[in-house]
Amino acid sequence: MVIKVPRYITNSTREPWDCISEKFEFIEEWLNLWRIQTHEDAINLDGNKLQWYDRSRDKFIDPWLQIPYVKQVDNDAVIENFNEAKQLLEYVKPLIEERRISIEFLNLWGDLCERYGYLSSAFFSLESELGYERAKIKGKEAKNRDSQRQWLAHILLDHLENGKKPKDAERKAAQLIKDIIEHKAFTELFDADWFKVMVNANGTLKATYCQNHFSKKTMKELVKKPVDKLPPVKFNFPKT
Repeated sequence: MVIKVPRYITNSTREPWDCISEKFEFIEEWLNLWRIQTHEDAINLDGNKLQWYDRSRDKFIDPWLQIPYVKQVDNDAVIENFNEAKQLLEYVKPLIEERRISIEFLNLWGDLCERYGYLSSAFFSLESELGYERAKIKGKEAKNRDSQRQWLAHILLDHLENGKKPKDAERKAAQLIKDIIEHKAFTELFDADWFKVMVNANGTLKATYCQNHFSKKTMKELVKKPVDKLPPVKFNFPKT
């Protein structure tokens, strides 16, 4: 049986296996750099931020070279091609090192290149507009933040009625949240994430809980509600 060598190899003035090795290293590098954005990532993350949440490190980091979630694309197929391509690297690499053309090599090499091409296309795709879905999620989140607003109403109002200016009260509340997280003074029901959603990455109180969006009148109405489903509003932390 005669095996036809790909034209891009035969037309090259370089050693054919050098061309293949170079292309393999290029594909391998990209497959090790890429990460796949999930649907949850796409709708839950703030699209205006240049950082995104890394669950494994529990913090916001600079974005990886991620393959974006695109609504019109079968994301399961993207994940399948990605995982298969990563596995193919292990099979193809030793065959390239042998530098021997065979049916097995051409079959696996072609499969790897095909999957890499699919992933490259997905990587350079424009992200779909998920604004509608994101809005629905934000709407649900807003309802779920009622307990945070009620808890903060107690904290902020206490400072305001003791003569603190709004900005100072907000700084005090943000510091309290920071102390709660640092001292692990949270519970399973009201965990660290429950408190983290109230502050920005730089530690300041989010705008929705500040004076322009959270009036003293609203706070007074909220503190009248039962507090049995809220964290404590008084904490004693050692002074540093």
